[in-house]
Amino acid sequence: DRASSLQTLNLEQNTIGSKGVAAMVPFLKNSLNLMELNIGYNLRFGSHGFRTVVEALHGGSIENLHVDRCNIHEIAVLEQCHLPLLKKLNLGSNSVRIIPSLEKYTNLQELILDWNDIGKDGCTSIANLLRNRSSSLRKLGVIHNDINDEGAEIIASSLKENGSLTCLNLEYNEFGRRGCRAFLELLNDASCVGATYRSNHTLEIITLPHVVNLNQDSVENDDDSRKLKTAIYAAAEINSECSATGNAGRTKVLETQLHSAKRTELRRLLHRTPQDHPHGQRQHPTSQNAAETHSNESLFAEIDPILLPNILSCVAKTHGHNELYVMLLATVPYLSSVVNRVAVIQELLSENATQIARLNETYARESAALTRVHLEKTEVLTAETLRLRRELRRMTATATGAVEGKSGAKTMETGLRKSRGMVDGNEVAENSLCGRKRRRRSASF
Repeated sequence: DRASSLQTLNLEQNTIGSKGVAAMVPFLKNSLNLMELNIGYNLRFGSHGFRTVVEALHGGSIENLHVDRCNIHEIAVLEQCHLPLLKKLNLGSNSVRIIPSLEKYTNLQELILDWNDIGKDGCTSIANLLRNRSSSLRKLGVIHNDINDEGAEIIASSLKENGSLTCLNLEYNEFGRRGCRAFLELLNDASCVGATYRSNHTLEIITLPHVVNLNQDSVENDDDSRKLKTAIYAAAEINSECSATGNAGRTKVLETQLHSAKRTELRRLLHRTPQDHPHGQRQHPTSQNAAETHSNESLFAEIDPILLPNILSCVAKTHGHNELYVMLLATVPYLSSVVNRVAVIQELLSENATQIARLNETYARESAALTRVHLEKTEVLTAETLRLRRELRRMTATATGAVEGKSGAKTMETGLRKSRGMVDGNEVAENSLCGRKRRRRSASF
């Protein structure tokens, strides 16, 4: 009952040997709810003890297993058995050389292999785990494991397909500029804008080797090595700062690709030298200044021209107008190669033809409307003109009749006046005659 309810068991520093391990097996098999087991710092534990414990825990509920500094050389049992819920495995400070396939441990989030001897072959096994799309590994510790440039390149290459690992500790290994260059290419591939945007944006913490052998091309032998480390840490820091927003790719492009000095320096650091090639192989002479030549090429060839105004605006806001001027000055000679002149002219011709046809349609439609309106207005004006003419004739006729009437009245009045004059004259004459007659009669009397 106690075993079935136990969740954590710490047996660290108990000098557990083969007899102690054998005594543990029944208890471990009955510990159905055991989630964490610490057997660290038991130097007599050995590979046999590790095998026995893993077999006892096979298919169980164990999540955290600590077997660091237990004098373990071989861990093949991890491939033969399965701990389906295992999240953390600490195998630090042992003598493990061969790493079995761990691809089925899809719940494994932290793997500590510090201070072992996994070398290049062990890196290959780890790389297979990292390439597994179902992998949930977030932290990997491989401090002091005889990892050379090839081993570093293997791990870096596998992380190009990994979207879970956030922390990687590579201290006290033996790779130099070549290995560091692989991690810079992983985190911020400055070869082109697209490569930068598609770089690894998940790895947030990476620790690189210190000086381990000044007779070889170790990381801190020269200024370029320090610059490589600085560039790697800067890219990892961008990943960390942008983990919540998911804008790491955009930020890297803006901070490095769109800054001429940083872009040139990163491409120079990524440029391989003859010492980077095995067996002293030398590059073709024409490729010696490839990084410098490519960094001066127009970035516009890598960008959709429709985005250029926004990109240039971002350059001005982020790096200032001096950097904007430098970018434009460096890219002006290449602008003609960016634009497909034939396609542009054909597109303009097509747009012009479409616009002309649209204008013709508008003209025909508006002309017809104007003609109809014109005809309607003409008919109205014609009718109005006819009405006004009729009115004018009527008014003229009326005026003429009035004038003629007035003339007749005047004639009659004149006639009457003349008649009255004649009557009056007659009366006067008659009165005068009568008066003379009366005077004659009076005289006769």
